[in-house]
Amino acid sequence: MCILSDAEVSVECWSMGNSDARRFGPEEDSGNSDSQSEEEEDSQSGEEEKDSSEPEWDKDSYDGREYHSAEKEDTDEEADLKWRRYKRQLIETKGFFVDPENKPPYFSMGILPLVDLDDPFLDDEGPTTREFCADLAILCLDKFNQHQGSSVQMEQVLWVNYFGGSRQYFYITFVAKEFESPDAPLVEYQAKVLRHTIGKTYPILCRPSPNPTWMREKLKLK
Repeated sequence: MCILSDAEVSVECWSMGNSDARRFGPEEDSGNSDSQSEEEEDSQSGEEEKDSSEPEWDKDSYDGREYHSAEKEDTDEEADLKWRRYKRQLIETKGFFVDPENKPPYFSMGILPLVDLDDPFLDDEGPTTREFCADLAILCLDKFNQHQGSSVQMEQVLWVNYFGGSRQYFYITFVAKEFESPDAPLVEYQAKVLRHTIGKTYPILCRPSPNPTWMREKLKLK
C-alpha cells in the first residue's frame, strides 16, 4: 500500500524499482490514436495552467480508441503479457476496470484500482473511500438526471479506478435504480469525475455501463 498524491488515497502500488518502469496514458496503445486523453495531457503540460479549466460534460477521452497489439499476445514474457492485458482492459472498458491480476510488474504512473473501499478515506473520523466516491458519483448522477429528465438513484459503489496527480480522475462503477420502486432492478452505471487537489470537483460523464459485470468477467480472461 502507498499514498497517492495529496488526497492520501490508499491504493495497491506496483513495483517501481526498475529502470524500465512504465507509465500508462490511454493513448499508449501501439500508436492507434493521434489524440491524447485528458489524463495524459495533464501529466505532460503545465497543470497549474489547467487548474481553472472545466472539462466538457459527457465527453469521453476514450471514445474512438481501439486496442491493437503490434505483437502476438502469446509471448513467453510474463511481464510483457501483463502489460498488454492491462492496456487492453483499460481501453476496452474506457478506464473503468483493470483486473488486479494483470497489473504490470513495473509501473510508474497510470490508472490504478482503489482497494479497501470500506476503509476510511482520509482519517478514522471521515467517510470511507466508498462513501467518498459515492458522493462524487452523485455529482455526476445529478447532472445526468438534469440533462436526461430522469430520476436515477444511487445505490452502492462497486469499483473505483483512480488516476493521481494535482488533477485526480475517479472512474466509478456503481449500481442504481432507474425508477422509484422496491422492485426496481439494479442497473450498473459509470461516473467519471475530475477532482483538483485545490478543492474543485467537476463531473465529466455518467451513463449506464457498457461493460456490465459479466463483461468484466470475460475481460479477466484476456
